[in-house]
Amino acid sequence: MEYFVRRAGHTMRTRVKYDEEKTVPVTTLKDCLAYQARMDIGDRFVKPGIIITQTNGNVSGKRPSGTPVFSFKTNCTLEKFIVDKNRLFALDRLGKAHIFHFNGTTPEVHDMHRHPLGWTVVPNTRMMVTWNVLTLRIADPDTQKDLYLKGHQARVTTAASASATVATGDAAGTLCIWYVASWNRFHNIKTGSECIDEVVMNDDLVAVRTRNKVYQYDITTGKKAFDLDVVARSIEYTHRGLVVAHDGMLELFVAQKSSITVMHDASRLLSTVHTRFWCIKDRHLVEVDLTSSLQQWPEECLRWIHQPKFPWTYNWPTHRYMDVLAISVDEWLPKVDVWDPPRSWFRHIELKKAIWTWAVSHNVSLAPQWMFLPTATLKPWFQMCLDELVIKTESFAFQSQTVQLLEHVYRRKRIRDDTVLKWCWFHHGKMRLRPILLRMWDTNVKLLDIVASDPCSPTAILCFHPDTSKVLIETGYVCTFMRLMHSYHSRFEPTNRLRRIYQHMTNFVFSAMEEDTCDVPMPDTGHWKPVNRFMPTDVGKYIKTRDSSGFVTKVVHSPEGQTVQWQPITRLKPCELVNKDVHMWTYHFPNEPHTMFECALALMNPEKWSCVSDVVPFEWFESEVGAFQTLGSRIRIFEKNIRILNAKWDDTGASIVTLNGGQIRESEQLPIMRETHEWSYLADSTYDLAPMKLKLCSIVSKKHVRLDTDYTSELMACCPSESIVIEHKWDMNIAVTAATSDMKTFVIGLKSGTIYEFDCVSSFSFPVRSFVQHQTAVLSLHLYEDRLLSLSDETLCIWCVKRGILLFSTTSQEHFMTAIPYVAMQFWVIEHGDCVRATIWDVEDEIPVRQVLLPRGERYIDAFHVDSLSVLVSNSSAVLWSEEGIEHQYELDVEGTVTCLCETLGGIAGGSSDGSIFILDFETRKVMHWNSLGGIVCTAMAKLDGTDCLLIGDAIGRLTLWNTKTHEFEHATAVSSSPIEHIFVESIFAFLVHAHHIKLVSIVQERASLSCHCLHNVMTWSPPWKRRILNAVSTSVKPVVKECLRQKKTLAIALDIIEECSEEYSARAQWCDDDLVEILLDMPMASSKLILKRLVAFKGPRIDCPICGDDETKDTVSYLSTCHHRFHTGCIAEHIIKTPEYHEQMQYEYALSVELKCPTCRAPFESHNVKLDNILNCT
Repeated sequence: MEYFVRRAGHTMRTRVKYDEEKTVPVTTLKDCLAYQARMDIGDRFVKPGIIITQTNGNVSGKRPSGTPVFSFKTNCTLEKFIVDKNRLFALDRLGKAHIFHFNGTTPEVHDMHRHPLGWTVVPNTRMMVTWNVLTLRIADPDTQKDLYLKGHQARVTTAASASATVATGDAAGTLCIWYVASWNRFHNIKTGSECIDEVVMNDDLVAVRTRNKVYQYDITTGKKAFDLDVVARSIEYTHRGLVVAHDGMLELFVAQKSSITVMHDASRLLSTVHTRFWCIKDRHLVEVDLTSSLQQWPEECLRWIHQPKFPWTYNWPTHRYMDVLAISVDEWLPKVDVWDPPRSWFRHIELKKAIWTWAVSHNVSLAPQWMFLPTATLKPWFQMCLDELVIKTESFAFQSQTVQLLEHVYRRKRIRDDTVLKWCWFHHGKMRLRPILLRMWDTNVKLLDIVASDPCSPTAILCFHPDTSKVLIETGYVCTFMRLMHSYHSRFEPTNRLRRIYQHMTNFVFSAMEEDTCDVPMPDTGHWKPVNRFMPTDVGKYIKTRDSSGFVTKVVHSPEGQTVQWQPITRLKPCELVNKDVHMWTYHFPNEPHTMFECALALMNPEKWSCVSDVVPFEWFESEVGAFQTLGSRIRIFEKNIRILNAKWDDTGASIVTLNGGQIRESEQLPIMRETHEWSYLADSTYDLAPMKLKLCSIVSKKHVRLDTDYTSELMACCPSESIVIEHKWDMNIAVTAATSDMKTFVIGLKSGTIYEFDCVSSFSFPVRSFVQHQTAVLSLHLYEDRLLSLSDETLCIWCVKRGILLFSTTSQEHFMTAIPYVAMQFWVIEHGDCVRATIWDVEDEIPVRQVLLPRGERYIDAFHVDSLSVLVSNSSAVLWSEEGIEHQYELDVEGTVTCLCETLGGIAGGSSDGSIFILDFETRKVMHWNSLGGIVCTAMAKLDGTDCLLIGDAIGRLTLWNTKTHEFEHATAVSSSPIEHIFVESIFAFLVHAHHIKLVSIVQERASLSCHCLHNVMTWSPPWKRRILNAVSTSVKPVVKECLRQKKTLAIALDIIEECSEEYSARAQWCDDDLVEILLDMPMASSKLILKRLVAFKGPRIDCPICGDDETKDTVSYLSTCHHRFHTGCIAEHIIKTPEYHEQMQYEYALSVELKCPTCRAPFESHNVKLDNILNCT
């Protein structure tokens, strides 16, 4: 048996194999198997492959496939069947020969006189050769001849016939060859002394099988071609050569050379056609086809292994060659240049496994060729990749093969192994890792835990997509993202993606911050650590037991032990900690924000989230991503501005190439400066930050928040005094004429007809897209689910917001005036010209539904939908209509012309050119008038949602808040120097349009009271926080208190703050204010008496003179120019006079000298160094 074997790194053929070697048979039965079948008991199988069955007087033949060949009736039992040329020959038990014709001719019966032991039929004739113990006889029914052949000296044992010759063999080993034409013997060959058991022949050769040998002779010459020392069970000729069945195998010999060996334990062989033959064992039939390719393919396969080429064009035995390629994969696969394997390779288990094993270790880029396999089949491959990743990432060394594996796996499989995740994050500065990390965050919280505890690099945040960041932030990792953002902005400027991440952080903090848990550490800020003993410094630390969690409030040590007080978050008062199984929360980064409250304050820190234009030292990048981010930056070298053309980072360090071709390395340590541009997250996110400030202020006013970090400036920013606060402003090239919002998107229309859409008001500086269709100013905008309605003087358009396309447009033969919402997906469109008509349009169906004619002859100004009716207003009247027609018409008794209008609850309000405000009440039909603030003309007006107040903008750029119930102006703020043209209100915000500018203002009527409560509560937190509030009296505390006193709200709290802040004498100067004194004098004396007494008693700043120690002395203040220490002028003068006297006394008594020195620091000075402190003396 021949095998393929792998030895010394090479694949070869051999007949010797060792147990430890992995071998592949050169040929197996499966490679040459053509057909197989099974016979029933009693069946006979004869050439050329017919199964003969004899039952119930019927003899039938069929192919192994079941195809019938013949069927004959007979009344005797037949045996020794031979099929030749569509005839069936058989012997009965009496020795008679029967011939059945397939064409239906009458069967023949011939008496053989003696029962033969064996027989054969000369092909294509009816001549029968029979033999028994004594004779060899020829019977020819055609000539009626009956001949006896003489030539054997021993019993004939076998015979074989060809078309021209017959070969017979006997028990003595003699082979006789006879001519059929004359039946003369022309060869008498002595093969040996062993009995000839089988003879087979073809036209040229005859083969003889004895017990221990097989011989082959040339029929023409009678010479022996070769002999084989094998104990054969059967032999047979095919077109390829002699097939010998021996030792449990089939072996094909071509000219004495073994050509093909197949393992099969056949007991009999029968030739069929061409290269095929049948193997019979028991009742099993196997048809074998020994084609020429079976002989040629092994050498071809070895040549291919040495020089592999694609595409695949070979037709080798499928299973054999794939097994060979499997054991030799590490020999041929590295040599492949063009990888185009047949798909059938990956259905072969061993070859597929071998290719995968090599590819996963050496070249995973081969993998696309098997990605067509089903998911279940590919599962082991991806597991191999994951296992290999674990091995390759243990060293943390960066290798290209490791990245190839990751690039192949990360889109298809979730990576969970800690080693791989740490390796990925360790190399997050590599450009090839960035897209991998961008896709790994979706469901991989383990990786984010690694990031949370790792000191981040400046480019770490670039590994996160904004959408993924939103999910992770909402999972509770806001502190981690804040830290990543801070690190990035230490080197680089914001991008649109980072602005979105900042917006996600602010939105999450605002929505998730709750009063009860706002000061509890966030889950990404640290880890739990067991604690056995508490220290006094642990006060304020967050701990947990088995049942609850809370904060340490007190630690007392005594000889008996320690006592720990703590306040669980589920209880209102502290209690003693008795549980011994305690864990303490330990921060990863102590100086970073840790709680939701600290995150909210940190998000408002201008030092972290904004930057001004400047020139700062250039900081070298530390990664490939950092080098990429540096491209295009402007730097300054030796006062020369230049741009970075290329940047590179590798193991040797960082280097840059400038636009003029110069190369600079970090190691050169040149003085490089970098230009920074102005940017601010705070300015772009005022719409989100303003509500968060209110929420912070509300929480602080109710709760003692644990806040160890100094966020004084941020906390003070949450406590403004004004009810109307200008949050942000934008400059527009063209005036805004319309605006609308649905809390998801913000849309504005311009005078030019262009419409801009924004993600939200926070990103007002960055329009998402524009809608261009109108040629004149946009008069009205309305959002209906995914539809946008826009109206100009000539055109009505309906847009699809999702797709950003124009769905429908129509023009007016006259002029469109405005559009007002009606019900559901319908709206009124007002047109005016020769007549005035109102038409209901359906936004969804894009069709007009109903039309109502309105009175004409008036110059209508605006229209609204109030309650269930719509109203159209002119200078002199207001018309109310419904679908049925005109319902009411009211006369407006207004002096001058109407300058602005808005709807109110149950009516309309407006302003006129004479500086008055009017309200028309639909129920009473009365028009009431009031003077505007200062008699200034009102130019814009809007209702403040959820209140009884109107926002009124006037001609001098002032915004006032007017209460429609009390008819009083509650607040007024100057927002511009030009008239306010439009006011668009949304929630607590209003957009003011004036002279190509837009201002965003927030309106909170009780803001001063809320700020007052907040400041009062902060002062009670701790002495350090009280000192911080005292330091902010003039900038924050005093304006809030004065506003509360002016509004006569939260008076007790405001007065209490003044008392706390003026307790120290030196702090009273800030409260000596004429306006404050006037307000206090208007209040009941009992509540303000103490404060007024303190303020009246204040006589200017005092100095604690180190000479006299009396801070009540009425004297001017002088200071020493040498050391700047201050003293009473009289005290320092007396000190100068007394020093010479003391000097004389010391000289006389002790011979020591005394010189003039500062009483505080003992620094020498001269009398001319004494200077008057004019600033202190003036105050």
